[in-house]
Amino acid sequence: MTEILETDVAIVGAGLGGLSAARHLQEEGFGVVVVEGHSKPGGYAHFFRKEGYRFEVALHALDGLGEGGWALPMFETLGILDTVEFNQLDPFYTARFPDFEISVPTDLDRYLARFGEIFPEEIAGAKEMFAAIRRIGHDMARYAADRRNGLRVPQYEMPARYPDMALGFASSWSDWVDQYLDSDEAKAVVATLWGYLGLPPSRLSAGQFGLTLLSYHSSGAWYPTGGSGTMSWAIADEIENRGGTVIYRTEVSQIEPSADGVVVKTRKGPEIRARAAVSNASPTATAELLPEGALDETWTDQLRDETPSLSSLVVHLGLDRDLAAEGWSHHE
Repeated sequence: MTEILETDVAIVGAGLGGLSAARHLQEEGFGVVVVEGHSKPGGYAHFFRKEGYRFEVALHALDGLGEGGWALPMFETLGILDTVEFNQLDPFYTARFPDFEISVPTDLDRYLARFGEIFPEEIAGAKEMFAAIRRIGHDMARYAADRRNGLRVPQYEMPARYPDMALGFASSWSDWVDQYLDSDEAKAVVATLWGYLGLPPSRLSAGQFGLTLLSYHSSGAWYPTGGSGTMSWAIADEIENRGGTVIYRTEVSQIEPSADGVVVKTRKGPEIRARAAVSNASPTATAELLPEGALDETWTDQLRDETPSLSSLVVHLGLDRDLAAEGWSHHE
């Protein structure tokens, strides 16, 4: 006989999005049940062990956790700042080229000073570029404030109200950088982290990548002691400590609208009846869980036409050497 669970909100997937949604819903007084197909929470934010080594799956560094950072209030709501130690990474990363090497501080002024030592002829353009990125950030803040206040600006008016945001998100990173820097080496330095966002500079949104850099260089880069899985388990534990439920090794087979809300069905686990459901699965996977006709046909057609992003080949390499003792001080 199938076990029936009843709750306010059923959450499909215990990635960071699903875990965060669950905690925020709990803070608003809603009961939650999180269903995860894997044996552990976190999605991309987890690790695995092999032959005595701990390998990180995807997380390099968190941004926005420093004073005034965008993520700090969110992590306070998650309730894990007292249980997980976050370490600031400084220098953030090191980029080695055939003719030079640069260790990048998180502090923007120090970064620009180091950049200017290597590219004295490019420093004015680099400063102008980061000033332009700050203007994108100001426009984004204004846009968010407008949305909170109920103002929905028509698309044709957005370039006038949010000019830098509109330009940044309409440009690729490579086109954007071409306005400010001349040498290929200087452009390569400021594009070093493009792999974080999964698209090459020619296809990567200048607005998205620029704001990512600005966040790292204004509120720091951070990594949790014990790896990203420590953070994910801490959020999952907090959900259960607050009365929620997190179920692992349970694959969702269908999300079905009902008269009272939704029914989330699983292949070998319980059936969850809820007032609403949140999916942390991909848009494509979520659409496949819904019955035919549940979604707008135009939207599903667009979804089918989407081109997958670049694939990644990740090599997990364990060394029988103490790199720190040999003077290797780099995080990346």
